[in-house]
Amino acid sequence: MKILILGNKGQLGSDLTKALSANSSYTTLTTDSDEVNFENPSELEELFNHLDKVDYVINCAAWTNTNLCEQNPSKAFLINAHSLNPISKYCNKHSIPLIHFSTDYVFDGDKATPYCETDLVNPINVYGDSKLKGEQYIIANHKKYYILRIASVFGAQGIGGKGINIIDTIVSKARENHEIKFVTDQVISPTYTQEVVKCVLKILQTPDFEYGIYHFACQGACTYFELANKVVELLGLKNVKVLPISSKDFPTVIKRPRYCALSTEKISKLYSPKRWEDALHDYLKEKGYLGKELF
Repeated sequence: MKILILGNKGQLGSDLTKALSANSSYTTLTTDSDEVNFENPSELEELFNHLDKVDYVINCAAWTNTNLCEQNPSKAFLINAHSLNPISKYCNKHSIPLIHFSTDYVFDGDKATPYCETDLVNPINVYGDSKLKGEQYIIANHKKYYILRIASVFGAQGIGGKGINIIDTIVSKARENHEIKFVTDQVISPTYTQEVVKCVLKILQTPDFEYGIYHFACQGACTYFELANKVVELLGLKNVKVLPISSKDFPTVIKRPRYCALSTEKISKLYSPKRWEDALHDYLKEKGYLGKELF
């Protein structure tokens, strides 16, 4: 099976590329923003014009820096939305299934129970709005798609391939301070990239799996405060105290949804993800943090 991975050097794309490349059942073709400009649709079209037929396209390319998206919405929409127009048209023309990753930020956060796929979308920031527009391009242009909405992603490569994400940020703060502060009024569904990889592999191995939109995250939900507490607990940092604060005490450029837990009931018929606490333990082990003297 020949697979094109767009955005192969980022946090999720790198782990997908490693997993697929290690499996002799798959041949991977890859490209990222250092080779093709996702802000320029004509470059994507040129890429597809010279591309041999593939069996799947997996799009991991995205601009995920939510603060910068807010400051530069035109760039956010070019990468997260408008690039999906030529990508989905190419897939439709050649009848190639497309796997694409969206976000929990397509929701406004006004619910008090986990969001399911049929809930009303209503993004409240540029990042969420741009990702929703990307979904809409796919749905308008193609029928063979899997849109996986994922949330609060953490993986070894880190955001932008820089080795930093929310978990590493917590670890870094805990290394430098005996008291760290995290908000108690924003609920998330943490998502480990290795769990996403397992889900994608199941999709590739299940050709009759129904196309559509799916929510994927590690099971359960937590606040950033609870997440930080769990990191500190797993690392055995008894001299580090996590202090609760309100998001009002931590102003940011972006308006974030208050509640972004995702229901994984639909996707669990194919693959049931681990609980976020167990996935967090696996990640800390992968990074070599467990059993390591941090101070």
